[in-house]
Amino acid sequence: MYNIRDHWIPAYFHDIEMDGLLRITSRSESSNFFFQHFHQNGDTLVEFYSSFESGMDKQCHLNTENDTKSKHTPHTATTIKIEIDASKLYTRKLFHFVSEDIKSACYHTNIPDMSKDHHSRNYKVEDELMHGKIFEVDVNLSNNSVKCSCNFYFRRGYLYRHVFATLHQCGVKEIPRKYVKTRWSKDAVKRDSILGSQLPGFVSRIVWTMLVKTRIRLIKLLLTWIKQTQIFQNQKQVVQFKEVVI
Repeated sequence: MYNIRDHWIPAYFHDIEMDGLLRITSRSESSNFFFQHFHQNGDTLVEFYSSFESGMDKQCHLNTENDTKSKHTPHTATTIKIEIDASKLYTRKLFHFVSEDIKSACYHTNIPDMSKDHHSRNYKVEDELMHGKIFEVDVNLSNNSVKCSCNFYFRRGYLYRHVFATLHQCGVKEIPRKYVKTRWSKDAVKRDSILGSQLPGFVSRIVWTMLVKTRIRLIKLLLTWIKQTQIFQNQKQVVQFKEVVI
């Protein structure tokens, strides 16, 4: 295992995009924790699916609630244009992380050295929150591309304070859209929903909720039919047994 450590230890994958990855066990444990509040041990199959429907309704409600909160632009911690852009772009939860990084870029980073060549600039950023460690950030203004030696973007999926510090120095007022993941943006539901390209976001969510509920009802009908079929077969076997005995 030690000899192949570069194939499984996360520290060796800083230059590979790994944001959003979730182990199967973590995903199943998260689902189990959520649904355990809606059912009890000993529930029948029909009761379980009824509880499952309640859980799905709860998730839909939370999703709608979060979408509603995200539609309202939150207050920014600074007056920097790039943070204002982030408040209009990201979901409420993700914006809080980005806002903290932008604020940290203002108060906890220094740029002791900078070199430039035509459209590209190289910054050395000192991070006070990491005991004065120096990171190198390359900014290409011709195509709005950035690269930081911390490779935080590849692990988390959004830009870090080192990059925000350099973008602010370059006078960039918007987050380069190539570094904005769809799932973090406010219109993620509208883009990824089945009919998102044809209907407004709230209509897409309603349609999706109806599809989920219809599927669950069909499953419940199927289970009821299976249960009735089993009862009928059991009764038929009892009748046949009586005929044999008589």
